[in-house]
Amino acid sequence: MLQQMLSNRHPIDKELNALKEKTLGLERGALVKHRDIEEWTGLTKDKTPWQKLIKHWKKWMIESRQIHLISEPGVGYRLPTVDEQIFSAVRYEKQSARRIHKATVVAGVIPTDQLSPAGQSFQHAIVNDGREIRALMKEKSAERKSLLSQQPTLPRLGAA
Repeated sequence: MLQQMLSNRHPIDKELNALKEKTLGLERGALVKHRDIEEWTGLTKDKTPWQKLIKHWKKWMIESRQIHLISEPGVGYRLPTVDEQIFSAVRYEKQSARRIHKATVVAGVIPTDQLSPAGQSFQHAIVNDGREIRALMKEKSAERKSLLSQQPTLPRLGAA
């Protein structure tokens, strides 16, 4: 059974190296189209290893080139300008704040009398820590708003 599972894995080393080689010299603002990736790697978007390839490529881009790729739905991936990349980080931070809030709500709505003493302690910690983290994030966000007046972006491809 284990042998069958291992044989179903899709090694992507060759394809990933080809993609790295083709994108190594690209500058910020460049667009890498899906069809280019297909041509360079021999993989098609509808094949299983595609997502694995993209995941590893994105990881390599952020670790080795300090570039966080931006998805252009239906087109490909863009190497953002530095301003776009910093605003991507802001979006991730806002998503984190929403998730932390959701965790505090999900934990907080459980009636404490239905929880064990350990569960009550855990609930208390999640709710209080979540509130503290969100308050700190709001405070820091307000400080940053004064630094950044508006978001410079490239237009989304395919947008009218």
